[in-house]
Amino acid sequence: MLELDKGRKYPRDYKPSIHTASFLVKYYDKKYHLKLMDKKTFQKFRKHIKILEIKKELVVLDDKMEFPSIKMKDNLIKRLFKKNGIKVNLEDFNIGIRDIEIINTHGNISYEFDEIKH
Repeated sequence: MLELDKGRKYPRDYKPSIHTASFLVKYYDKKYHLKLMDKKTFQKFRKHIKILEIKKELVVLDDKMEFPSIKMKDNLIKRLFKKNGIKVNLEDFNIGIRDIEIINTHGNISYEFDEIKH
């Protein structure tokens, strides 16, 4: 077992896997957050949740099927929004990736992975 350095999520020589996957990107304006979290008002405000369905995309995930770093997840979301012509200020939106289904696993990344930099 590899040693974990202080404050790190992964061992020093860890390399996450590359997958082709399908998933949903759900996003909504932060101004609706409290209304969407309240069971009484959720039904009325659920129309503000937008869903982007991704059929086939390359993603890097760790062994728990999570993004190895926030930066990697953010870069994927930026790329998908640009590719699909969605023009929003990402700072104003809550964005989540749901229902990840792996289509194919291509192996591990070939570069040195440093979770602090990526």
